[in-house]
Amino acid sequence: MNDCLEQLAEKRRSIYNLGRRPVMNEDEIAELVRHCVKFSPSAFNSQPCRVVVLFAPIRTVCGNSPLPN
Repeated sequence: MNDCLEQLAEKRRSIYNLGRRPVMNEDEIAELVRHCVKFSPSAFNSQPCRVVVLFAPIRTVCGNSPLPN
């Protein structure tokens, strides 16, 4: 099994081919994020994480001003 994990680690690549064309629809993205947050580990299984997913372009949501802190 170690050999298999080592081979997978050697072949692993991060691919950043980001573009404006969506690969998944908004419902699929929301469901994926919901699932990841629900099953991410947390201390004492308290699940304190919250996520906001914005689908509109940032300029549409916030105008030309930067996001508030």
